Amino acid sequence: MKKLLLLLCFAASTAHAQEKWETDYSISGYQIAKITNAEDSAAGLICNVSNQACDAYLVTDTSCKEKALYPIMINSPLGAFAISGKCLTVGNTQLLVIVEKESAIEAFRSGGEIGFAIPMASGAFMVFRFSTVGAAAAIEAARTMPSRKTPKAKTRSVETL
Repeated sequence: MKKLLLLLCFAASTAHAQEKWETDYSISGYQIAKITNAEDSAAGLICNVSNQACDAYLVTDTSCKEKALYPIMINSPLGAFAISGKCLTVGNTQLLVIVEKESAIEAFRSGGEIGFAIPMASGAFMVFRFSTVGAAAAIEAARTMPSRKTPKAKTRSVETL
């Protein structure tokens, strides 16, 4: 029994060891900090460079109605609490943008594991879990916006004869 318990603990820890937070600049105009789990669900922070606004998000394999609000439970080392997700489409991907983004960002930075539970129409819950190791650095990188200052034109000095 102890061997089975140790094996299950090891399997759970190695599953999250393969997940890691990364920054993604592949979508023009956006800077993203994200983690993708073994089930291909993703969570993170997406920042729009043009208006310099960032939103926490969750991507699942379930569809949602554009601009509709959905209840979500979140659990992290900070505790469990209810949040809301608003369905938005970016490119070809539907996101649940978390309305209480600062609470989600703090949960991402909390260390350990973060879980999201979304109630489904069937009465069941969909649960998504992610590691938060490395989240703080990836979030900071995504929030660092390019400077809006226009560079000064370089002038050449001209010597007179």
